[in-house]
Amino acid sequence: MTIEGLRTAPQPSEVDMSDLIGASVEALNVLGLVEDRDMVTESVAAEFKALGQAGRTGEPYIQLPRGVITLDDLVQASDNVSYANDRKYPESYVYRELWTPGVGTEGYKAEDLDNLTLGGDGNFVPHARLAVHGPASDQEPLLHFLGMPFDAKSVKRKEPTQLQAVEEAVATYRAEGHKDFAMTALNSKAVGFIALTRRFKGEAMPMTWGFMRDATLPRTTVGGDSVVGYVCSVGDRFNLYRSRGYARSDDGVGLSVGPKDLKS
Repeated sequence: MTIEGLRTAPQPSEVDMSDLIGASVEALNVLGLVEDRDMVTESVAAEFKALGQAGRTGEPYIQLPRGVITLDDLVQASDNVSYANDRKYPESYVYRELWTPGVGTEGYKAEDLDNLTLGGDGNFVPHARLAVHGPASDQEPLLHFLGMPFDAKSVKRKEPTQLQAVEEAVATYRAEGHKDFAMTALNSKAVGFIALTRRFKGEAMPMTWGFMRDATLPRTTVGGDSVVGYVCSVGDRFNLYRSRGYARSDDGVGLSVGPKDLKS
């Protein structure tokens, strides 16, 4: 499965922004990716419908590889959109020493970002996924495994980590025998796209109460601190910052479900 009808120039918009499909298509449009709006709309609708067979509940969104658009370009585009009813959003905050390749000698490299798995290669087609709802928090349904350390480097005593919990969740999902779908962590690009569609719909931003550590990213060192990237929203501001990974009641990770076959 893949999203069809994409190109590299924005088109005039006449879509229903209260509808998730319409908002998702418009998000693709303002990112400069829509060539045939009808084809894109039909494709998005079909893929969102197919996610109903994924065996999980959650929030559908479009996953875009860095070869189509980078996380940084998505964030910048989101900051420069004209939203309905003259709604204004503060400029996103990006801790560039960590998140922007080429800023200094530390932080993430381009190949670290926008992957679906830790150590993945980011080589997949644009496609629909489901940001999985979990029982961890009514306030932040996209967060899972709250109150746990992120990885072995942030453990203060013998206890399970969020990375281990993700692996177990993926294994459990695989054992359930889902023929056409697979589970991965939810990455920051996904949250950025969800935030963009929610803005079009006039809804609250994701991660306004808690913080999502990105379990697709490696731990790295910036300014002498060992950190991993996280995403959150402070009010209506989208933020890409850093976490040392210690157990916190409002720090979680995300899960997503999408098609197994991601080749064009």
